Amino acid sequence: MLATFSKTIEPHQNTACGQDELGHNPSSSGIPEYLRLSPRVTLVTGETVRAARGVNAEDLAAMVDDAMHPMHLRFSFNVSIGWRVRELRYWRVELTAPAMVRNFTIQDAIARILGGARAIRRSELQISWQISSNLVTHLIRANFLKCEHGRFLRPVLEAFLLSRWTGANPT
Repeated sequence: MLATFSKTIEPHQNTACGQDELGHNPSSSGIPEYLRLSPRVTLVTGETVRAARGVNAEDLAAMVDDAMHPMHLRFSFNVSIGWRVRELRYWRVELTAPAMVRNFTIQDAIARILGGARAIRRSELQISWQISSNLVTHLIRANFLKCEHGRFLRPVLEAFLLSRWTGANPT
């Protein structure tokens, strides 16, 4: 005979103690420690944005496409091979500190996304931009990116991001 359990866990039961529903203490940013992104990640997927903002795919599309949207995302980039399907990446800083980047230009954002590096290793780019090895290979074969000795030079990445910025070329 199987036993059944009737205990129900109430969501947010520990919020009075400053803990989330799992009993973890959120950081000062409001993001629990166990959900923080690695500092190596600069661009995130739509799924990450949807989870962070609690929105569906249609709402996320509106945040990108509608400049008047109250939660408009200015710094998103289409990393897809072609223009028929969007494969967007979003600048994580815009999600975590939108007020900090409110007056940034696209050049400011790209400079911060790439950091101080003169070149980025292929494996590091995959982590930083949350893109697969397969996608990187396709971007190289389609001449969207040029890889030299396993590295992407900064000017190549700057030009790629600028050309794929959805604010300049809505898709």
